[in-house]
Parts: sequence; C-alpha cells; structure tokens
Amino acid sequence: MNIIYVLLPLPLSTGAYAYALDDTLDDTLDDTLAPPQKGTYVSVPLGKKEVLGVVWHKTDEKVIAPEKIKQVISVHAFPPMGQDLIDTLTFISGYSLTPLGACLKLMMPVPIAISEPKHTMYYTLANPLPTIKASTARQTVIGSFAHKPSQTKADLKPHGSPAVIRGLFECGALLAHSKMDILNPPAINTAHKHTQLSEKQRLASTMMISHLGAFKPILLDGITGSGKTEVYFEAFAQALNNGKQVLVLLPEIALSSQWLKRFKDRFGVEPAVWHSEITPTKRKAIWTGVAFGTLKVVVGARSAMHLPFCDLGFIVVDEEHDAAYKQEDGVLYNARDMAIFRAKANNCPIILSTATPSLETWENVTSGRYEHIKLTERFGKSTPPDIALLDLKADKMPAQTFISPTLLNHLQVNLERGLQSMLFLNRRGYAPLTLCRGCGHRFECNNCKAWLVQHKYNNALHCHHCGYSEKTPDVCPECKDTESLASCGPGVERIEEEVKKAFPQANIYLATSETLNSTKEAINFVEQMESGAIDIVIGTQIVTKGYHFANLTLVGVIDGDMALSGGDLRAGERTFQMLQQVAGRAGREDIQGHAYIQTTNPTHPVLLALADDDRDAFLNLELKQRHYGGQPPYHRLVSIIVSDPDRVRCEEAVKRLAHTAPRTDDIRILGPAEPHMPFLRGKHRRRLLVNVPKSVKAQHIIWNWIHSTKGIMRSTRVQVDVDPYSFF
Repeated sequence: MNIIYVLLPLPLSTGAYAYALDDTLDDTLDDTLAPPQKGTYVSVPLGKKEVLGVVWHKTDEKVIAPEKIKQVISVHAFPPMGQDLIDTLTFISGYSLTPLGACLKLMMPVPIAISEPKHTMYYTLANPLPTIKASTARQTVIGSFAHKPSQTKADLKPHGSPAVIRGLFECGALLAHSKMDILNPPAINTAHKHTQLSEKQRLASTMMISHLGAFKPILLDGITGSGKTEVYFEAFAQALNNGKQVLVLLPEIALSSQWLKRFKDRFGVEPAVWHSEITPTKRKAIWTGVAFGTLKVVVGARSAMHLPFCDLGFIVVDEEHDAAYKQEDGVLYNARDMAIFRAKANNCPIILSTATPSLETWENVTSGRYEHIKLTERFGKSTPPDIALLDLKADKMPAQTFISPTLLNHLQVNLERGLQSMLFLNRRGYAPLTLCRGCGHRFECNNCKAWLVQHKYNNALHCHHCGYSEKTPDVCPECKDTESLASCGPGVERIEEEVKKAFPQANIYLATSETLNSTKEAINFVEQMESGAIDIVIGTQIVTKGYHFANLTLVGVIDGDMALSGGDLRAGERTFQMLQQVAGRAGREDIQGHAYIQTTNPTHPVLLALADDDRDAFLNLELKQRHYGGQPPYHRLVSIIVSDPDRVRCEEAVKRLAHTAPRTDDIRILGPAEPHMPFLRGKHRRRLLVNVPKSVKAQHIIWNWIHSTKGIMRSTRVQVDVDPYSFF
C-alpha cells in the first residue's frame, strides 16, 4: 500500500494525515507531472466530507494500523504548489505560531479553481494531407485553415457541416487535439505609452531595474505626489519584458480605481484584480492564469500574496507603512513582511513604496539592509502643501461646533475660487457616545466593553467591534426621561451636518468604509471628484492615501490630537503617517496646497515635525527612543491574549500562564493585565506582553511555554500575536 501524507486546510496541530494512494490514481495525472510530489493537490475523505489538501511530508513517527488508513479520492492534474509558496507557508506558520493547516487555508483556491479545467477540441490539417476524395465542401473546409491553422468546431461551422468535418477527421485529413482552457488575457504592451520621467525618476527606475533577477528589498521613499507609481511601472515593465510575473499589493482595494487607470494608460490594458468581491468564476480564472503563467500582473489586497505564481519576478508593496497589511484575526501576520520573505524565496526584488516609512523599514534602511531610493520633488509643477497648526485654545469655537472659525474661513475662500476641499476625522458615525444628562446612563454594547456609536443615517447605535446594533432610543432606558439624551463628541456625520449648515449650496460627499465599501462605489467617488461634482469631501482614514485629485487644494484635520493619547507604542508614528498622508492630498497639480491641523497641543513633537516638514528628524528621534526603551524594531513584542466567556476561567488561565512563564535575563513579561478592550465579542480578555531582543528565538520559547502549561480549559482560547500592531 502506497502511503502519502496530506496537509489539510484546517486549524489542527496534528500536522499532515496519512492516506493510502491507489496505484490507478497515478494514471489520472497529466503526463507532464510526476506522481504525487510535495505540494500536489489531492481530494481526501475527512469524516463524511471530501476535503481538498496538498501532499506533504510525514510529520510524525506514529504507526497507523492499515485498516484505519483511508483512500485518496482523487489526484488533481493541476500544477503543484510551488516550493516558494510551500516555504512561505512554512515560514508564516513558524513565525506566527499558527498550525500549518490554518496557514494552508490562506493559500487554497476556491473549489472550482482546482477542478479539472475545461478542455476544448481543436482541429489542424494533417501534414502531408492523405489522398482523399476532395468535394467542393471539403475543399472549403480545408481552405479555411490557410487563415487559421488551429480551429474549433465553432470556428469551422461557417465553412462546412458537421458531417463534412467528421468525414475529414475519419479519413485522416483533420487531426484533433484537446487544449486546456485557462485565462489568456490581452497582452500587456510595455511600450504602449512611456511616461516622461524626470531625471531623478529615471535614475530611480534604472536602479530598480539593476536588481532584477536577485532578491533585494528597496524602499522607494518619495514625498506625496512625487510619481512613485510611474517610477516602479518602468521597473516592472522590464520584468515583464524578461517574461516574469508581477505582484502589486495595495492596503485598500478602494484605492485600486485610480491605480488601474494609471496602469491602463501606461500599458494599454488592465491587470487582474484580486480581492474579496470577485466572483468564484473570476477567482478560478485568475488562480489558473497565475498558476499556468498566462497571467502576468496581479494587483490586490494582502490575500493576493498567497496566489500560486509560477514565475514571480517583481513585487511591489504600495503604502508599505499601512496597518491594513496586518491581519488581525485568524492567522495573525503582516503581509508586507511575508511578501519580503516570498521575494526572497523567488530571488526577486521587492519595492516598498511610501511617503511615510514604517519604523521597521526605516531602521532596515539606516542599518544598510534595504536599498534606499529617494524622490524629494513632486512630479510636474506642483509643490508640497503648506501645513499650519490651528491652536483651538486661541481659535475658539462656539459650543457644539467642531470646525474652527479660521478653518471655516479657508473653506469659504476655497469654495469661492471653485476649488475642492477635504475634511478629515478618523471617526465614523455621528457621535462616539450617547448618554443621559439626567442619570448619567451611557449606551454600551452588550457583547463588548465599548460605547455604542450613534449613526444618524440609519437612526441606530452601532458597536464597531462586534457589529451589534440597536435603534436609537427616544427615552433613557434607566430614568425614562425623554429630553435628556445627548450626543457627545463628533463623528464624520456630525462634521457633515456642520458643513451643510455653514455652506448650504456646497456639494458634499461623505467618504467612509460604509460609503466606499465596494470597487463600484470607489470608482463613483473618484469620477465625481475628477469631474468637479464634489466641493467638499469629508472622510475617515480611507481618504488619506493614494488618491490624486487635481482640483483638491485644501485639507482640514478636525482633531489632530485624537490618536496621540492612550499609551499606544505606535501612536506618534501612526499619527505622523496619517496626517502627512492626508495633508499630501492637497495641491497635487499647479495650485499650491494648504493643510490645516486643528489641535489643543500645538507644541507636540509629532505636530511640530509635520509643520516643519522634518520627517527624517522625527523618524530618527522615534528610533532613538525605541532603542533606549528596548522596543520594536530593536526588540520583538509578542502579545498573548487569553479569552473565555467565563471571567473566572479567563483569569485562572492567564494566572497559570504567568506562573509557568520562562524566567531568563533576556525575556521581560508584562502582565497579566486587562487590555484596552477587556470584554470583546462576548468574551472576557486578559493579556501578557512578552518583550525579547531580536537575537532571541522567541517563537520556540513561547510555543514550549504555552503547550507545557497544564490546567487550561478547552473553552479558553490562547491567541499569540507576534509583532502586534494594535493593543485593543
């Protein structure tokens, strides 16, 4: 009996399972494929279900009774998972301390993608032609091959009847062969329209091109509006000319509409776009096209990194600093970091493109591990926006208003000039808190320890953590007062209400994850902005990056201090990145842009660095402070979250972990303590935070620690987050 080991896309810690392979199944494989090698896709039984998995190596020495080993159902004639993808899967599993099967699920296709591709029958003329009785009908069919040497029955139908075609086949004049139907998109024309690059841009693209064919992480560090996209287009055009495939990652698929337009302008066609909205049929087409090499360019969200490229030669991570690259549920990983590993596995360059580098990337640049390409000038005639801080202690606002008189005056002037403006507040809804002024009751989520956010558009209170919602009440549920409910603080809906009152004739657009929740909506928003149909756009973080609007010249930040409190390690870094990105939307063409940041703390180092346009000094100061405090990127943090519906069990489990924690000079363990959200989605939560130097193999230590701790109930979940980005 032939035994193979199959890894299944399930979060099981037992590794690969043994299955028996019937010799006759080998014959179902395409002749070009070896018998089931590691990475070959197979269907196997699991309980009463049929599951798709991949052939793996033996993961234990356990002896299994032959009568307990089930048979493989089928071996799929599809290119096996490439070694680079196998290595990436293994690396993600080991780095994130996640079972291999859970990581495999990220890389498995939809079921129809792996099914046998449809085959189409094609006919060609025999050479030489046999001696046959050539009627006029037969001569017409034979003559059609002069214009198209390989034809289907549908192609031949205008030239002859099925009986004539069948007769030519039976007498040997036509030869038949089947061909697998896979995605064969229009050819990308790398010479379609060359962009006129500046001298510095041309030198930047030339430097990238010099690294083709070798692994090299490169920071493409350009100020907002410097033409970074056009620069890396020229570099991966050369990769395409070399026959290689290209992957581009974007943090938000809503950003893809303008990016796709730029790509089409440059290369004549659109690339494949991979994201959660595409249909199963489209997924199959992209999956097979990538695996067989007919599809050369894919742009997508972080999940595109797991596609089975057969000849990957160039990777771009656009807006590399963006926190959206961090997967916050399921398998916890950073797509930027894993893309760097995949570039190494494919021996190809990877471009990290941004105007506001993450501290991890900046430290790799300053230490010489990454190449640094810098663009310090905006493309064309535009110049960076002027950034001014508006001190709200001096520029006082009337009660229950949130836009300062100075910012309102600038908005008025911009409207009169026929120019567009943007107001930014990273808070959805109308108000973050609703309370009763009479008894003090606050509306909180039943499943989370979080305030319910008021949304006026659907007259509901929403929890942005678990999705719970309820209708906005008319009376206080505690004291039954009908006049005492108050909305506290602003969300973007409240800012919209204030702007409409101040400028009733203006065309206003609210841009949030609710309104830009599909590619179609994003395209509609871009078209309205580009046509001038919108005067003022009010948005959350979704509008801070990537967009280029020629007529947008003013940006106003409602609350520049909002993210600077709370003790988050990354608060300063994130705030600087977000505010510089949103300010960079202003003045991207001929008219000078202006950004106004409302603040109650105009002397804060982050805000002063923005106003002084001194990004490098800010980054270097942050690095110095992190180094002194023994924090990332010099040390590694690992967050261990213990959660359970029962508070007592949760606390008991985290105490057991704390009691058995490793004790060495290199390892610092903080906690246990309540995280920012001690009750989330119906579960109580406690946290331990591990701090170790980069030189220490933290994963091995933590794995042994957690799996050796006894007495933790099965209902209690222990989740490990290596390199956490959020601490909620």
